[in-house]
Amino acid sequence: MPFTNALNFIKSSLWPLLVVFFRILSSLAVNKLFAVFYGPAGITLLAHFQNLLSIITTIPGDGINRGMIKYTAACLPNNRQGKGRQAGTHASSHKKNNQELYPAKGGAGKNYFVAGFWLNMIVFVITMLVLVLAKQQYFVLFLIDYSFPDKFIWFTVFIIASLFLTINLFLLSVILSKQLLRTVALITIAGSVFTIVFSGIGVLHFTITKALLVFLLGQSCAFLFSIIYVTKKKFILVISTAGRNLPIGSCCLQIRIFLAALRNGRYSSGGGWRVYKDLGKFILMALSVVLFDKMVDFFVRMYIINQYDLYQTGLWQTVVKVSDSYTMVFTAILGMVYYPKISALINNDPGNEHPSGGFRGAPTNLQKYVSNVFYLLAPSIAIALGFVFLFKQGIILLLFDTQFLGSAFLMKYQILGDFFKMSSWILAYLILAQARVGLFIATQAISAIIYVVSLYLLTPVFGLEGLTISHLIRFVLYFIFNIIYFRKIFH
Repeated sequence: MPFTNALNFIKSSLWPLLVVFFRILSSLAVNKLFAVFYGPAGITLLAHFQNLLSIITTIPGDGINRGMIKYTAACLPNNRQGKGRQAGTHASSHKKNNQELYPAKGGAGKNYFVAGFWLNMIVFVITMLVLVLAKQQYFVLFLIDYSFPDKFIWFTVFIIASLFLTINLFLLSVILSKQLLRTVALITIAGSVFTIVFSGIGVLHFTITKALLVFLLGQSCAFLFSIIYVTKKKFILVISTAGRNLPIGSCCLQIRIFLAALRNGRYSSGGGWRVYKDLGKFILMALSVVLFDKMVDFFVRMYIINQYDLYQTGLWQTVVKVSDSYTMVFTAILGMVYYPKISALINNDPGNEHPSGGFRGAPTNLQKYVSNVFYLLAPSIAIALGFVFLFKQGIILLLFDTQFLGSAFLMKYQILGDFFKMSSWILAYLILAQARVGLFIATQAISAIIYVVSLYLLTPVFGLEGLTISHLIRFVLYFIFNIIYFRKIFH
């Protein structure tokens, strides 16, 4: 029935919505603190710092971890949390836990999590090396007033906190792959509370660059809850080495596990290296996001800072921050409910991966589900954004400060662009779920080129408003492409 899928989608969105509420609360509180204590210039540096963190976490979070969810999602529809307890986590059912967690044929599901962990670590090390070696490009705004000893301490804390943040994203993805939404929600909520508390301490007692570091430490605290949970439950990443089982939760940083697995030939047979090939597709797609989205945003912001100043850039970032607040709701629902569901439907029906848009013949369950979700969310997005536009000045005052009211004129084109962006994502997630690497990278690259070219042409004419107009042009074209490419969904 057309409305059954929509109703189930709404029900399964309750835990993600709770997560989103606390994430938004955390984000708004952090924005408010930095706005009040540091003004528009502080918002610029906060956005720049968060952009830097996204460069570090995008490949692990949106690439490797999302790939793990795809290739282990076949068990999701029948693996839901029961009322008052979570299925398969009883202390006496350790073997059953492993079978539920690793559903892929031939025990290959376990290898996806093992490979995912080590790929996370390898990508983290490579990313950090690139950033540190090019520190003049990426860290100049944060370390300009520091001497060498202070720079070394700042870098050390930044690297350690970023590592904990990366591992936490991995552990949450493994828990999410079992569809333990309640657990993910509680851990995320705890992390959001710590982020608010640490940010408050940071802005009260430190300069902005040190406050940004304290903000990162608050985000990383969720790692403690994740590692305690997975160690206690003992169902995360059990690797057989030398005839004994070692939970990653208790020794996740010991290189000897990986080396022992290689010596025993675990990855030389049984399709083990194919696991890395499968996850490699998602790494490539996430790398394209880093290059054509995160990096573009980072260097566009540097360009605007140089063309104008931190204050003017802060006005533009105010509008972007408001946009991030409501898109966070949308991406959380898509990531925690929609993406695992379409991945499971694709896994259960290989015909859904047909290259001509993914659909042929009679409507599939995937086609029905995606179309129902699109018709549910697209009008909802339009209505919600309409209210944001009508009350834009009140929202700016609530979230920031009176000195940010000058950004209100930028809201019009930003909101229009956001409608097309979020509507496009409903369809574009199919490209991710189908692991269509070439298509995904091509669309990311072309979209970035359109944005950068528009920006360079329009900002000299329209000033800061040229940024939001470029945003609108980028996602109108992206929306048109997705509608044409996935047109069979709407037949």
